[in-house]
Amino acid sequence: RTHQENVPRGPATGSEEQEPSKAAVFCHNCRLEPARGYPVQDCAHRLCDDCYLVNPSCPVCTQSPVEGTIVGNMSYGILNSTLEGHEHDLTLKIIYNIQDGTQQRCDPNPGRPYRGGCFEAFLPNNKQGRKVLQLLTKAFYKGFIFKIISLPSGEEKVTWNNIPHKTSITGGKIRYVDGYPDSGYLCTALAALQSHGLE
Repeated sequence: RTHQENVPRGPATGSEEQEPSKAAVFCHNCRLEPARGYPVQDCAHRLCDDCYLVNPSCPVCTQSPVEGTIVGNMSYGILNSTLEGHEHDLTLKIIYNIQDGTQQRCDPNPGRPYRGGCFEAFLPNNKQGRKVLQLLTKAFYKGFIFKIISLPSGEEKVTWNNIPHKTSITGGKIRYVDGYPDSGYLCTALAALQSHGLE
């Protein structure tokens, strides 16, 4: 079973933050299509893809979206395999898809294009791993997971921010590899998430 939620990389606000397992909310504009998580500033209303592209302002509050939001999606599923150090638990696989786009005022070089990408991470499907997943979902919604960097070639792209992710199921914690086993990872991830005010 796979869960998916479309949410922005940039900061967003609202009193209702969808968890991946919750049912979709219908669009507050057309009322026909399920809203896919596009937020608007200072409210919890949602818009479907088509309505957001036509007019990203909130039809209820007449507010514009947060400056600098980058729309992407986060999904996760359960693999029928285990991670070293967590042999009694199946594996949660997280996939983040970030679209290419143009930097806004809150980004390093406004007006310049940036390259998105597909990012994967892995967690044990146990109580602590599910807690990390819950907080990672909130962090993604609030724009804490990714940042934009400049490459020596001059290209600019989205990459991980400062919340650690396990991007490999093997290899341990060594240079150029961030995988399992790593007995301290879940505590480290929770501490990083808490430093962003997520608990």
